Amino acid sequence: MSAESSFNSLITNDANINAIVSNRIYPVKLKQNIEYPALMYRVDAAESEEYLRTVDYPPLTFYFEVNLYTRSYAELVNLSDALRSTFRASNYNISSIEDNKYDDELATYTRTIGVTIVSNE
Repeated sequence: MSAESSFNSLITNDANINAIVSNRIYPVKLKQNIEYPALMYRVDAAESEEYLRTVDYPPLTFYFEVNLYTRSYAELVNLSDALRSTFRASNYNISSIEDNKYDDELATYTRTIGVTIVSNE
């Protein structure tokens, strides 16, 4: 299973995450006119460490960006906690957490979580 497939499966099948966002998990971009809370994720980058060129297919490091959208700050914290717990249990590295400004147009609180995964796919 590819890193992207594994990541998608992890967050879409997690009971704690789904209790908050239901099926509102979107790759790459949000749909229009959706209910909140929701999350959107994408691969920000995938890089290879070509150490000593002794490996035909060196591991790839995937950098995922997970964007959270909620109607309240309390919901934002709960969703962040559920994601952090899931990522830690799966040995995914949380590389950054950034609170974005309140989005007046969408009337949502937003946060971006950076996740790093090393894959031998």
